[in-house]
Amino acid sequence: SKGGQIKEVAKKLGLPDFSARDFAKHSQCWSTEELERGLHLLYETDGLLKSGSRPKPVLENLVFTLCA
Repeated sequence: SKGGQIKEVAKKLGLPDFSARDFAKHSQCWSTEELERGLHLLYETDGLLKSGSRPKPVLENLVFTLCA
């Protein structure tokens, strides 16, 4: 069942069930390609922030790119 899958994902990610349910619901608004692009951008941003880049411009760029 779909609810069982969400509970399993929540458990693996260490999230409360309601967070995983909300994420699953909202993720249906985007295509697989858009989700992959967003996750890639988040990964790149994480690397920049961890390497000492200035947070404000890095995060502004992330938001602008995600919204484009």
